[in-house]
Amino acid sequence: MRCFSFFGDRFLWKTKTLPKLKENSIKTPDLLILDGQQRLTSLQRLLKGEIPVYFNVEDESFVIYSSKLKNVPSWVSVKSVLENPITVWNRIIENLKIDKTSPLQEAYMNRIQNLSQIKDYSFPVLTLHTDDFEEVTESFIRLNSKGTRLKFAELAMARLAFNWPGALNDEFKIALTEYENINFDFSPSFLMRCFVVIGTDQSSFKTLDTLWNERKSNLPSIWEKTKKSIDTTINFLKNNVGIGSSNFIPSTNALVPIVYYVNKLNSKLDDGSINGILFWYLAATGLGRFTGGAEAQIDNDIKAINSEAPIQNLVKNLRRSVASFEFTPEMIAGEYRTNKFMPLLFSLCRKKEAKDWFNGINLNAGNHGSENQIELHHIFPKAVLKDAEIETELIDDLANIAFLSSKANKEISKTLPNQYLKKIENDRLKKQFIPIYEELWEITRFKDFLQERRKLIIKELNLYFAEIGKSFIEN
Repeated sequence: MRCFSFFGDRFLWKTKTLPKLKENSIKTPDLLILDGQQRLTSLQRLLKGEIPVYFNVEDESFVIYSSKLKNVPSWVSVKSVLENPITVWNRIIENLKIDKTSPLQEAYMNRIQNLSQIKDYSFPVLTLHTDDFEEVTESFIRLNSKGTRLKFAELAMARLAFNWPGALNDEFKIALTEYENINFDFSPSFLMRCFVVIGTDQSSFKTLDTLWNERKSNLPSIWEKTKKSIDTTINFLKNNVGIGSSNFIPSTNALVPIVYYVNKLNSKLDDGSINGILFWYLAATGLGRFTGGAEAQIDNDIKAINSEAPIQNLVKNLRRSVASFEFTPEMIAGEYRTNKFMPLLFSLCRKKEAKDWFNGINLNAGNHGSENQIELHHIFPKAVLKDAEIETELIDDLANIAFLSSKANKEISKTLPNQYLKKIENDRLKKQFIPIYEELWEITRFKDFLQERRKLIIKELNLYFAEIGKSFIEN
């Protein structure tokens, strides 16, 4: 039984002077773990019984406990074996009714003893004795750059933590919590990407020597600019795009050029800049500019922003990958979960001041109260369409999705559209591009309904793009 052959080496660091750790630490540790912390934590939880692992004495297999093991005597708690193996063995012999002369007695005893000896297992430990923080940081990065254990963003954050002690806990963590509280659930790597582009005028995490060397003393100032620019970008999304939640942002990479541009303008955007960024963001989202590799696209956009005509050159970057900014109904067909037009549809509904079909409150992802939270509603109920043997990809098509409050969504439930849509004001239906021809609300006309709604959505989307992008498209 080779239970821990996969645990590998532990890599520790011993120093006389530790860098700043978390605020309000109970005590300063003697050693820090550079590599192997997650594995050790899992092992500790297993040994303490926090992870209820059970062992089968018959086939020597391990599983996490479930109720189906309750009355199966061959399964025993690993924690119990570690605490008192003799008691566990006696209970097994009794419960399985094994005869004293049976060879199974000795076999099971050996298996229990082998398992109990886990406590005596010796792990290889390498300890780095140095007070050179730069050497330790480099060692950490070298350890974690091999394989796929850490991403480049996480390695960059390790360098940031070394060069600016407390940055991650005192600045990044607080900012992430603040954003999460207003429905923008960003990742640390997004913050780091924004920090890097503002600090280095490029987006790669691999070439940051300038940031750590020449601009090391400017790190707090760079973060202040980054935080201010992200704040302004969020306000832009909420007030100008109509997006009040990160749920409607398919890729945060599309926000990075906006954050960079906002910083260049010192968060002072005139009407022309706002219209330009609005057009660029919606077009970049709808055209899927950031669905592939992000760094090359972001770097091209940074160059455009640093030119004499930022918006025009941002739009030129988009033109290189598309023949036209005119959308067609076929382009928005597809499952809503992965549909890049989802945020555009929500933005259009917000622009038209669409209201909840029942309570009349304007659609807003930041609405207060659980019953007022915006949910995605299948206009033709999923269950009904499944019974009619409609393909799953059509059931979940974006054209079958509307935005409603949680309460309204639950009230409609499995009701057919030819029953509940009649009770809703036509104006409210039109603002979510619902065809008002009642014959299309029949289950037999479902596919026709999808086609008609796509046409209505695209017509409005093209009008909207022509309005906000007129000067940029023509130039």
